[in-house]
Amino acid sequence: MRNFLSALSFLTVLPAGRKRLNAAVNSALFFPVIGLLIGLLCYAVDWFCNALLFPEIRPLVLAFFLAAITGGLHLDGLADSADGLLSHRPREDMLRIMHDPRVGTMGTLALVFGLGFKVAALTALTGPGATVWLIAAPAIARTTLTAGIVMYPHARPEGGTHSHFYQRGQWSLLGLCWLPFLIPLIHNPVSGTCALLLFAGIFYLFNRYVCLKLGGITGDTLGALCEIMETVLLLFGAFAIAKGF
Repeated sequence: MRNFLSALSFLTVLPAGRKRLNAAVNSALFFPVIGLLIGLLCYAVDWFCNALLFPEIRPLVLAFFLAAITGGLHLDGLADSADGLLSHRPREDMLRIMHDPRVGTMGTLALVFGLGFKVAALTALTGPGATVWLIAAPAIARTTLTAGIVMYPHARPEGGTHSHFYQRGQWSLLGLCWLPFLIPLIHNPVSGTCALLLFAGIFYLFNRYVCLKLGGITGDTLGALCEIMETVLLLFGAFAIAKGF
């Protein structure tokens, strides 16, 4: 339970008691579960919007909720990663730029287009099956955090912020990563399998690119990948519904 609460307090702004760093060592196991919780809350917000608010503002409210529930944690990673990785500087300078709390031009553009695509995806995500992707997309996106921590080295020799989460090679932490994929697979095996392949491709290519640039991953790149994956899966869900699979 302490590991679950530690994961909840790290990935969301929900009250979960005091953070315990000794519990945080294995709390990455529960990141996919926290993603499922975020997805269920997203569905509740969607129901509220459809029942009590104007449908036109639903996509914006949902995008705001997904940003607010994490305290902007992953959006911050997206902005920092864009500033660093797209700076075309040496590796050490990229890491320094990513550590800088100020947001540059590339970071601003990443936020604008990232949120823009997410709002567009949520606008298109309607009709039968929309609930599946509203729940599954945030959950599957959080599996990138656990999988990245286990499978890739850290770019900073000193470990960086929240280095206590990094457990490379501790494969037991992947024990719950299969759970979010059951939702689309049970709903429709074809679209669920396509989502799994899409996840695997983006996960590998993005982390491969980051490792070539930085020599490993960072908390910022994990957050960026989480944001990218969530938006891509929402877009894919809208596409799957439109095409009837």
